[in-house]
Amino acid sequence: MVSVVVGAAKTLRRVELTPRLLQHEVRLARIAAFAMAAFLLGSCAWVIDGAAGPKNLFHTGAIDVAGLVAMGVAVATGQRASQLARSMARFCGSCDALVGA
Repeated sequence: MVSVVVGAAKTLRRVELTPRLLQHEVRLARIAAFAMAAFLLGSCAWVIDGAAGPKNLFHTGAIDVAGLVAMGVAVATGQRASQLARSMARFCGSCDALVGA
């Protein structure tokens, strides 16, 4: 899985994006970060509540807490990537500096 992510990142760095497309990606990143944070907060509320659910199903346990930690790392990484994309879009004005041209 790591090799797929690294390969995708290398491929995307080589692609030249128009400023308009970069702005669209920044908007999508904001929406995705908001959705991830909302999902994380809902999951935290479920784990903190600790209720077993209907007919004693869905007990919270260590795997749920580990999942929350992983989701928190993903949200933090997504937020950082979104901030970096916004700052680069403002700084560059065009995407030539993003791809190293």
